[in-house]
Amino acid sequence: MTATETVISLEEKNDLTTGSVPPTESAVRAKGPAVALTQLGSSPIFLSIGALLSLIIPLLQLYIGWRYADECPINPKIPKYLFVAGAVGIVSAILNQIRTYLSAKSMKSSEEPADRKTGITAAVGVNNPGVSVITIITCFLNIFLIVWFIFGCIWIFGAWSHVRYDYPDHPQFCSALVYRFAYILILIPIVFLFVCCCCPFCLATTAAIGMRAQGA
Repeated sequence: MTATETVISLEEKNDLTTGSVPPTESAVRAKGPAVALTQLGSSPIFLSIGALLSLIIPLLQLYIGWRYADECPINPKIPKYLFVAGAVGIVSAILNQIRTYLSAKSMKSSEEPADRKTGITAAVGVNNPGVSVITIITCFLNIFLIVWFIFGCIWIFGAWSHVRYDYPDHPQFCSALVYRFAYILILIPIVFLFVCCCCPFCLATTAAIGMRAQGA
């Protein structure tokens, strides 16, 4: 064995020292969809569409709760419920869009680090403190919305059997738009939660019946 065969090039030595491994072909191909999703998440069009879709219901809640604030004497808290839920929902939706943009931007800046120092910088970029702060704020807002939703159920279902949509001067009157809109927004999550809880039970029961039938 000659001396030239035992010499390691400087580039290979740096690779061994830093522990970097050249990316395989499968890793490069797997990285394609992730890069595409990152670019899509940070695009202004995607963020604008997401913001509009997430703001439709809160904006309706805010407007209806404000416009018809004095048109539900059976329980004035019902339009207030819509107004507060809409205001908090708008703030939460905007913060979620900002978090999506910052996360996508951080991921984009951390793609393919050139060396170890760049890799450390990229890791720091992913752990963006702004994203962490927004996540904490949105968690508190979501907790508030859950508690506010429970109060809304009490107020709305409590007036269900007594509400009237005629005679605005009647003490049990409430605007049909206000009450029905609030009622639907309360009912949809309850139905969705009920279906999500019952479907696994139904599937498990069906599977158990099928296994017993096969065993018999």
